[in-house]
Amino acid sequence: MSARSIAAATLFLVCLVALPAMAADPLILEVDTSKLNRHLMTSKITIPVEPGEQAFWYPKWIPGIHGPGEQIRNMGGLKITSSVGRLDWMRDPNELYRFLVQVPEGVDSIVAELTYIASQPTRVSRGVDSYGNNSLFGINFNTCLIYPEAAKARSTPVKVSVQIPEGWGYGSSLREESTSGDWKHFEVESLERVVDSPLIAGKHYRRLEVDLEDFPPVIYHIVSENPDALLFDDEQVERYRRLVVESAHLFGGAPFDRYDFLVICSDDVPRLGLEHLSSSFNSIDEQSLVNEAELTGWAAGLLPHELVHSWCGKYRRPAGMYRNNFHDGKQTNLLWIYEGLTQYLGQVLTARSGLLSPETEKEQLAARVGYLNNRAGRDWRSLQDTAVAAHTLRGGSRRWSDLRRNQDYYDEGALFWLEVDAKIRRLTDGQKSLDDFSRRFFAVPENQRQPIKPFTIDEVVEELNQVAPYDWKGLITRRILVPQENLSLECLREAGYQLTFVTERPEALKTRERQRKYVSAEYSLGLTLNKDHQVSTVVPGGVADQAGITEEMEIVGINGKKFSEERFRDALEESTTEGELELLLLDDNETFHTVQLAYEGGPRYPSLSRLESPDWLSEILEPKVTAGEGESN
Repeated sequence: MSARSIAAATLFLVCLVALPAMAADPLILEVDTSKLNRHLMTSKITIPVEPGEQAFWYPKWIPGIHGPGEQIRNMGGLKITSSVGRLDWMRDPNELYRFLVQVPEGVDSIVAELTYIASQPTRVSRGVDSYGNNSLFGINFNTCLIYPEAAKARSTPVKVSVQIPEGWGYGSSLREESTSGDWKHFEVESLERVVDSPLIAGKHYRRLEVDLEDFPPVIYHIVSENPDALLFDDEQVERYRRLVVESAHLFGGAPFDRYDFLVICSDDVPRLGLEHLSSSFNSIDEQSLVNEAELTGWAAGLLPHELVHSWCGKYRRPAGMYRNNFHDGKQTNLLWIYEGLTQYLGQVLTARSGLLSPETEKEQLAARVGYLNNRAGRDWRSLQDTAVAAHTLRGGSRRWSDLRRNQDYYDEGALFWLEVDAKIRRLTDGQKSLDDFSRRFFAVPENQRQPIKPFTIDEVVEELNQVAPYDWKGLITRRILVPQENLSLECLREAGYQLTFVTERPEALKTRERQRKYVSAEYSLGLTLNKDHQVSTVVPGGVADQAGITEEMEIVGINGKKFSEERFRDALEESTTEGELELLLLDDNETFHTVQLAYEGGPRYPSLSRLESPDWLSEILEPKVTAGEGESN
């Protein structure tokens, strides 16, 4: 065994077997939600202390967002008191999340009172922020506490109490211990577990339970301002049940003893999804579960993605991302596994469970390959570099995003794992697949509650070779570690397909355009338009780029007439005979420009067409558990 393997094995034993015992005196966290309808949340944290100068941290690096959350800017008050009165604090001028307090002799505890301004997430904090209105709220406890600098997240006990209006339903992976009035008191958990266990509550609440044989129970907690948003039909309930069934088949065991989906259906709370070991914090549009058209969009794949994260990213996480506090930085270079593999397996489970049809999943795959194929920035920065610099890429770029690149470790990472899956199937004549890798790599020891098992890239390569010997290191180098002139389409060829272009808009694109309120002409004119007819994307090297068009220009006229989406699409159709389009543009200096675009290609949209090789993609997406199997107890 190599020195690196010995180190990895030792880390596994420390994290998985020798879990530290929690200290005797817990921090006591009381969260008052009575003003959340006005976007204010107050909390009290009673903290055992010793005399002398003490340092306390507001959580900075929250798991799941891969960088500093910046939600400290929403702190609306911090007051610290003790048995001798109010204590002054001073912020560390070199570290804004760190607070210094001089604790007097004879004082053994302090009380920190925090006020947090909810419902205004930062560029990166959306998934770890807190929200509220008159009918519901969602709390991430990292927004309403501070902790001692010396505290170890895995061994520092915390006793949580939350005020929840009487008659409201709620969901959390925290276990309720008692109730007094409208306060819920939860069992003592570690600081790590508390931060990893958000809570949602609502006046209108629906609960679904999936209880399978030989698999932990899974509970869906769903809240909305509108009670009608919770009236989704039995077919949708069955899809969510099958998500659990197919997940149990894919992974075998689970790293949780109960899993809680926390789902907010709201047009007031922003769309989000954030993974946790035993739960996930999700917000989708109000009508997402009851509107037929919405069921084929982004929301369809959200819950499968977040569920997969329990295994990939939480139970198994890169060793460089595993810390025992919430202020030390992390190494995010393996996010193409953490997020990329999760993205791929989530897409697979979305199809297998019926949340999307295999045909729609293929349309969406074509769209992902199409837009990634336009990423000109891949010739100067590798996919791994987008992972290393992950938190700088959150929030997107208003201009030239294809040059900068975005969080491509999600979708391009997923393409890598599609290639791996299809390659394993080819190498083994269909006898093995990435399913076999998943069952090996994510195997959970029996009777182990809340395990965490960090990994290194060497372990991933070793497990892949156990499934199907191949030069996986070489493939990782070519696809992940070095810049590329063009996107490799080998993932499609291995799966039995090729990228083609069609003139009719795929249904998946129509749905995405409607939901995101934009018009796509990326693969024809090399641009997209937002709902205000402004240019939102210019593809480097495309027709629009060559004509000098830039983002935020507004198209006010087309071919001598006032602009409309219908006329724009008609002009694209007519370009095959006219050979050009004329655009009247208004720039941000309120200056008009008339631009002639030499183009005769008509509408072009990415699609997949079959090759003569085996159709591994269809096999990957088909359900693995037949109807009637994996029934609830």
